[in-house]
Amino acid sequence: MVDLIKGLTSPEAAGLKSQDVLDYVQALDASENEIHGLVAARAGQVFAESYLSPYSADLPHTCHSLGKSYTCTAMGIACAEGLLSPEDWVTDVFAEEMARFGVKPDANMRAMKLRHLMSMSCGMERMPALNEHWMENFLKSPVQYQPGTRFLYNSVGSCMLGAAVEKASGCDLDAYIREKLFSKIGIAADSFVWRRFGNGRRAEPGISATTRANLRLGLFYLAQGMVEGERIVQREWMKEATQKQIDTDRLPGEADVSNGYGWQLWMCREPGMVRFDGGQGQFCIMDAKRDIAVAIHEGGIHPYGVQKVLDLTEALIAGASETALPENPQAFAALTAYLSQRSLPLAEVKPLPENASQFCGSYAITGGVLNPWIEVAPVDADFYHLFYEPSVRPEIIVMDIALTPRDVVLTLNQDTVLHARLDGQWERGSAKTVLPPLDAYAATARFEDDHTLKISLRWLNSWCCPELTIRLTGESDLDIRIEKDMLHQGCAPFTREATARKIR
Repeated sequence: MVDLIKGLTSPEAAGLKSQDVLDYVQALDASENEIHGLVAARAGQVFAESYLSPYSADLPHTCHSLGKSYTCTAMGIACAEGLLSPEDWVTDVFAEEMARFGVKPDANMRAMKLRHLMSMSCGMERMPALNEHWMENFLKSPVQYQPGTRFLYNSVGSCMLGAAVEKASGCDLDAYIREKLFSKIGIAADSFVWRRFGNGRRAEPGISATTRANLRLGLFYLAQGMVEGERIVQREWMKEATQKQIDTDRLPGEADVSNGYGWQLWMCREPGMVRFDGGQGQFCIMDAKRDIAVAIHEGGIHPYGVQKVLDLTEALIAGASETALPENPQAFAALTAYLSQRSLPLAEVKPLPENASQFCGSYAITGGVLNPWIEVAPVDADFYHLFYEPSVRPEIIVMDIALTPRDVVLTLNQDTVLHARLDGQWERGSAKTVLPPLDAYAATARFEDDHTLKISLRWLNSWCCPELTIRLTGESDLDIRIEKDMLHQGCAPFTREATARKIR
């Protein structure tokens, strides 16, 4: 397997100072964002890499809308193979589906091309509902404006791109991109997960990938679609993809959304830089002039927290020298030590109350909803239920609590077992979830008082960190409250409440 990551190097060999890279990572850590994974490379040589333990290099991490860039790359491959073209009419590609749904296209719909889906300029005033019927929703939605004339962020349009590739290739989208691309740029099978919708289709935002996988995709774009002399995506397609196709200067919020949009990627504020971009700061920032790519997975506060990460990263890249710098062994050693030792701070530790064992037992959920699973923002209800594994029951009907000298053991529906450390340590484990194989977690527990147990849970394949408060309200009853920070400034946590009664 060819690997676009060619090896490791020092920042100085890559034209940066080790001290500047150290200052950069420390500034990221001092921000209100939690940087789970970071890999930076120049000319394919990694000059900085770090993971916030227990997050790690081998864990596929929620990508959110960064996954759109994988879908669009599959579109680029299909175009190179002559299966599709940016100029194809959407009404031609989906003629069969439009007939099945009884859609009679108007002039604006007939003017819509695949390039308009890629550039988020399909002409709709609002995004259709993103649920299991997203294809029908899209084809039935009114197209108020001439396609190509205005920007509207439209995730359903991205799903339609993937459906177009599947139709044209006759192949599952995940299998298609693995065969045509991943095997040629070094993305291993277990470093990428593409969950299906309940309708059986692969689509954004069902992608989780390792930080290095995202870096490799960025390096592929820096290589303009060429790998080891093989042309996988046409140069002209790549050129168009990474140039501004539509203005976004009317968008509110952080500065880096106002610089324009290419094909399923954003223009950066720093001239010449572009980025793959997913919610809560899942990034790959690329600079073709300097041949530098930086991939980041994080739990970033939207919008201004993630903008701070972009500002710092773009400044680091822009400061790179055209040539190598003199080595600085002392600064490089300090950088290496810092990058290797980053970890979550210990959780709060409190002594066990004498009656802690009274929490132990098996409880039936008697009211409300006990939902500890990954949730996403910005929505009013859980979105990831669309990707749940059908064979796994998501509703918690019974919960068991046990106590050992080192942890609280929480068992859900008798098959999801979570160990929450009492000593504040974040220890990685795996548990059965509704989104296999996204099963990595870490958890801590503490007793706030004789009647209140708190469990902090981290799903390590994402940034979602549910906080469970379990309160004894009688000899056999519990009140349970789950709060999930959606990482949106001014947005209250998602809250789920349930009651339970001891049955044994």
